[in-house]
Amino acid sequence: MAQTESQSQAEKLFPSNWMMPDLAAFGRKNVEQFAKVQTELFEKLQASNKQWLDRFQVEADLWSEFRDKLTSARTTEEVAAAYQKLATRHVEMVQEDAKHMVADGQAMIETATRILSNGGLAPGKSMTLS
Repeated sequence: MAQTESQSQAEKLFPSNWMMPDLAAFGRKNVEQFAKVQTELFEKLQASNKQWLDRFQVEADLWSEFRDKLTSARTTEEVAAAYQKLATRHVEMVQEDAKHMVADGQAMIETATRILSNGGLAPGKSMTLS
């Protein structure tokens, strides 16, 4: 008797025509879309991370070269030239860093904007990633 009462309560809450397959398909589609978005953002972050690791290696090489030039310098002119080359290259690298930071930020904003303009993961919205 208790089982039939709970069954009828369940049928009231979740009628059999509730379209469970549609709900499951909707959930599966959103999970797939979320995975695509997450993969795209992860790839962008990986590319940015690789660029910054490469940049740090270039900086280490620059300072190593500077150290070598200082240790081999015999005149104040050679020391001054080494400092000037270091300073010039460092300014160039800071400018490159700024460009990369802007480009990375812009790529993330474009991705987020595209996701949100397509309705994100909202019910009834489909999301396309280009």
